Amino acid sequence: MNNKNLFGLLEDKLTEHREALRELNSQYGARSADYKQGFEDALNLVNKLSTDLAREISVSAVYDHPPHPHPRSRTYRSEPAEWWIEDTNSDSLKSFIASRSNEIGTVNNGKSAVIVFDLDGTLFDVGHRTLGILKRWMSSPECSHFPKPLIKKIEGIGFNHIGYSLSHAFENAGLDMRNPDVMEVLVTVERFWRKKFFDGETLVEFDAVYTGASEFVWFCKKMGLKIVYLTGRSHKVMYAGTCRQLEKFGFPLEDAELILKLNTVTDDAVFKEEAFRAIAAKHNIVGNFENEYVNIRGMVQCEPRAVHVVVDSQHSGRPVAALPEKVYRIQSFA
Repeated sequence: MNNKNLFGLLEDKLTEHREALRELNSQYGARSADYKQGFEDALNLVNKLSTDLAREISVSAVYDHPPHPHPRSRTYRSEPAEWWIEDTNSDSLKSFIASRSNEIGTVNNGKSAVIVFDLDGTLFDVGHRTLGILKRWMSSPECSHFPKPLIKKIEGIGFNHIGYSLSHAFENAGLDMRNPDVMEVLVTVERFWRKKFFDGETLVEFDAVYTGASEFVWFCKKMGLKIVYLTGRSHKVMYAGTCRQLEKFGFPLEDAELILKLNTVTDDAVFKEEAFRAIAAKHNIVGNFENEYVNIRGMVQCEPRAVHVVVDSQHSGRPVAALPEKVYRIQSFA
């Protein structure tokens, strides 16, 4: 007998017993007060068990089929309309960058030639950070406050379910976001995730480098280009961790410039466009790598002659206007 049939049978029996209790109460002296109280206590206990069972059935009510992948998940990625995007590969990009570098020289009009790299989603795969933080929450005391069947479902979330946000991971793992119990857990996990994701420590502990990323940056360095790392991470909280992370994975740091956000309230797209203009005022920008379409658009408009590249990892999916200038796109640095 499955849970739903058992629940239906239990509800029928409870209805019968409630009628019996009412009948006992109406027959004065038919049974002792202790007997009736005991019967009522037993009925209340069974009623509570029935409620708990109904909750468990509700919790386990996930999709019977795999959900449609979210447009911003790893399974299915979207791209903005009315953009000129040319898919290419690492070797071709090296050629394009070398050609652009030769056009302007390593030093021109007193300006050095630079190449700009974003970090999260561009050089580093932060999906491992999200998954690591989720697993850490699973071993926390807070986790024990939620129904075991639901926690078991969340335990099944793996790396391939991780998208741009935790909600995408829940969706991709088949959890029903219409279920209030699922949403209650998600809100709790997200609160824990926000404290850890931006703490400057978990990025060193969990992040993985995209295959070939370090070697590609070194190629640019050996070409004579100055390396600029431009990221929306908090300067106050994440600067030290970012330096340790770059060193851990062997990225060039000597003579490199590392720009982080001083005011975390500033929108990433606004911050990056302003920072990019400041870089362009001091240097000749040869190339630029970014995973967010909404960020790279302003950079392209600032310096359309540079080689602009979208790394096709995952992105926020924020609406972005048309862009007539060409941008390249790569799946991997390898």
